[in-house]
Amino acid sequence: QYLPALGPLFIACQEEPPEAVALSAVSALSLHDQRMTLDVRRSQWENKAKQLLSGTGLDQAGWQALASAINRGENPVLAPAIQEALISKGILKMRLYFGGGA
Repeated sequence: QYLPALGPLFIACQEEPPEAVALSAVSALSLHDQRMTLDVRRSQWENKAKQLLSGTGLDQAGWQALASAINRGENPVLAPAIQEALISKGILKMRLYFGGGA
């Protein structure tokens, strides 16, 4: 659930995108250690996303919803200040096109 949303954010901010945890990297660990490893990785991703989104008016959950909508091909409406902050940081780009037709 994290990678489809966080990948574009990290790439837009010229950061290395998060990678899925390879089964081979955790298969020898106990269930407790697997859980701890995954929790640490998720926490690292969330902290980095928080840092990248700082000043935009969006938190990680808000970004997750926005990225999911964009990935579904939707054109979500954003508050003007949030849209401007995301565009000025280079996280989103704006596409203009003529109205009146499909």
